[in-house]
Amino acid sequence: MNTIYNEDVYFDELRKFYADLKRIAVASAVLSGLDLRGVPRGSVMFSSPVKRYTAKDGSVTEYQYTNPFLYIEGKKYYISKKHPYPSKRSGRNLNDWKNPDNYLVLQERLKLRMEAKSDLKYYRKSARFRCNFLNANKSRKLPRIVYKRAEAEALADFYASEEHAHLTAVIDRLLEKGPRNKQGDSFISEIYNELGERQYSKNEVIAARCLRDCGFSCDLEPSYPGSSWRADFRLHVGGRAIWLEIAGMRKDPLYEDRLQQKRLFAAKLGLPLVVIDMTDYPDPSGKPRTRLYYDKLRHIFQRIRLGLLPEEIVTPY
Repeated sequence: MNTIYNEDVYFDELRKFYADLKRIAVASAVLSGLDLRGVPRGSVMFSSPVKRYTAKDGSVTEYQYTNPFLYIEGKKYYISKKHPYPSKRSGRNLNDWKNPDNYLVLQERLKLRMEAKSDLKYYRKSARFRCNFLNANKSRKLPRIVYKRAEAEALADFYASEEHAHLTAVIDRLLEKGPRNKQGDSFISEIYNELGERQYSKNEVIAARCLRDCGFSCDLEPSYPGSSWRADFRLHVGGRAIWLEIAGMRKDPLYEDRLQQKRLFAAKLGLPLVVIDMTDYPDPSGKPRTRLYYDKLRHIFQRIRLGLLPEEIVTPY
C-alpha cells in the first residue's frame, strides 16, 4: 500500500527528529564529560518525613521536611547544611563522596548527571518513534533512515563542531574548573542570540535559531581554508561540512562583489556553499521590505540535510 507523501508534514517531522538527535548528542556529551572529570555515577534522592507536635492543650501541629541524600554505589549519604559549601580553591577532590564537606557540591553535579540521563532516555524514545513515522510516510525517492546510523552521525557531527568545545567550557565552568570564555574583539555590533553567542547581524541570529530548531551542529564564523574570509556558518551533516552564507546587504555593490568572490573561491576549493539571501529589497514604492517565512527557512535547511538543495542563492520566502 502506497502512503501519500506530504512534503510539509515530512519536513516538519524530519526537523523534530534531528532536533531530538541533537539533544541526544548533547546529553551523551554531558555524561561523557562528567565521567572524564571524575564525577561519581549516582543520583540525588529526597525523603519528606512528617513530624507531629502535641501542645499542652492537646492540639497537634504537623511539620513536613524535605531531606536530600546522595545515592552512590547502593548507599545513601545525608546532605547536611551544617557542612559549608566548599571553596573554589579548596584544593581537595570535590568528587570524593566519602567526605561530607563535598555533599553540597556533589548534589549539584549529580543533579546535572540525572538531567542528562533523563534527557537521553526521553529523546531516544521520541527519536525512534519519529524515525518510524518518517520511514512509513516517506517518498519512494527518499532513502530509509537507519536509526542507529543517524544517532551515531549526529553524535559525530556534534563532536566535530565548535558547539562541543563550548559545552566543555560550560561543564568546566559549572564544575568550577575554568574561566568564562571571553568574546573576541572583532565584532562591532552588539547582537547576541539566546545562548549568549555574539553575532554580526539579526539575520544570523534568526538563521542560528532555525538551525538549532532543525537539530544542526555548526560552527559560527569559520574561516575559509587558506583565506582571511569567513563564512557565517559551517554545518556538520553526516560527516560532511557544508558552508553557509546569510546575505543581508546585496544591494551594496562592495558587499555583493565580496559575496561573489567567496562563491568563486569556494567553487575553486570544491567547498559546498549555500547562500541564503535575506536582503530587504524595496517594494514598488521604493521602501525596504523585509520578507522572511520561517517555515520556508526550515525547509531550506532540511533540503540541505537531504542533499536536495543545489549550491546556489536561495530566498526564505
